[in-house]
Amino acid sequence: MFFRAHPAALAVVLACWLSTSAADPTPVIVITPGALEQPRTSAITAVTIIDAETIQNSNAGSVVELLRGHAGLHIRDLFGDGREATVDLRGFGPAATSNTLILVDGQRLNNSADQAAPDLSSLELDRIERIEIMQGSAGVLYGHQAVGGVVNIIRRRITDNRVRVGVRAGSFNSRRLSAGMDRVAGATRLSLTSSDQHSDNFRDHNDSEQQRLQLSAVRQHAGFSARVEFDASDEHILTPGALLADEVAIDRSQSLPIYQQDFFDTEARSLRLGFERYLDQERRVSVDLSRRDTDREFIQSFREFAGSLNTQGRDTRQWNARYVVQPEGERSLSSLVLGIGHEQTDYELLSILGPQRIDQDIAELFLSSQWQIGERGRIDGGLRYTDQDAVVDVNRFDDSVTVFSLGYSHSLNGWRWFWRADQNFRFPTVEEHTNVPLGQPPGLRTQQGISYELGAEFIGSGKHLRVTLYRIELDDEIGFDASGFANLNLDETR
Repeated sequence: MFFRAHPAALAVVLACWLSTSAADPTPVIVITPGALEQPRTSAITAVTIIDAETIQNSNAGSVVELLRGHAGLHIRDLFGDGREATVDLRGFGPAATSNTLILVDGQRLNNSADQAAPDLSSLELDRIERIEIMQGSAGVLYGHQAVGGVVNIIRRRITDNRVRVGVRAGSFNSRRLSAGMDRVAGATRLSLTSSDQHSDNFRDHNDSEQQRLQLSAVRQHAGFSARVEFDASDEHILTPGALLADEVAIDRSQSLPIYQQDFFDTEARSLRLGFERYLDQERRVSVDLSRRDTDREFIQSFREFAGSLNTQGRDTRQWNARYVVQPEGERSLSSLVLGIGHEQTDYELLSILGPQRIDQDIAELFLSSQWQIGERGRIDGGLRYTDQDAVVDVNRFDDSVTVFSLGYSHSLNGWRWFWRADQNFRFPTVEEHTNVPLGQPPGLRTQQGISYELGAEFIGSGKHLRVTLYRIELDDEIGFDASGFANLNLDETR
């Protein structure tokens, strides 16, 4: 059977009744399920939306704090500031970074070549319009790493002139100063934001400070829009090291002398260019180009062994282009998206354990479409081809993957019933390919799988109810074997 009556194979997610502000809410426009704007009721899968009002009333100070308060998400934050925060959808645990895809305005924030978590500290809450959370596979629409789900953070569009000044202070000598300016000049919209924050934090030898500058400019005129964004940050963190149970009992805030030289220094720069052109009322093309460069120096000690200086560098360049058709009126074809893209990453870590290097190229082509079936039905299908060429140290790994998706939804008496199947995949990272301490031979197979979803959703009369059944089957799941201190491809998992 498709769903078997066994707790290891069947999961049930219930979204209980929630009050809304209106008896018959206006259909919410979402982006994430189809990679284009569409009514929420047209999506073939369920999407959780954290809207602007919820964000404003949350009292959260960061994106990580905001996400931590929502069911179905598990958050682990290495430094406490969002720079190395892991978002876990569908319970992938230590491998969640490589199985949950984070997007900003539809653009990938994950690191493809290594296991470092995406940097969520660059996202100011007052600049976010909403967050769309899609639980479940989206391998056709978003490709590599969209296994457990997708979190798409959508930023607010600049609509008026304003000046923003923020001051925050708290315990442990924590403080944050920020200033920003939005400017609308005809068809051009400009935004500039700078921030400076510092905290002594709870532990000894755990001071942290960060400076950031963000600039964006958007030009819209006669069916054409162009965007440029720049982000620069410098961060310095002292790390206090681990304590044993008896040391915690004496003073849980202490840091041992062996850790007094430990730190992380990180410089990050990113640049993004985007262009969109409407060919007519139903067709448009878009092109996005981006580059992210991160350089880090750090020392980390291990109890009796003092650490030495390590360096880490990552340079990621990517571009993607899309051709979108959204016919107006009553048509059988509801939407069509044809996309092509390429991502290249050069990564190097030099440590006392030895070097870890990877040069990774990912090229992909995908097609997705939605079709109206009668007045109440909608079918969704898609296909993606992805080719990876990776050089890990001196070893070359080439692989190609083709995945498909198929889904159907039906609306009746305020309810929306949906079913979908979506194949997914992810490529091994450099850490998984290699195991420097034990000399493990490099090379793992690409993880592939398929996700099945069956659900129903009701929105109306001031209430919202959603019930979802899902099952994920994985071949060659990439996991870590603690007994042998090695990364490996697991047997078939479910």
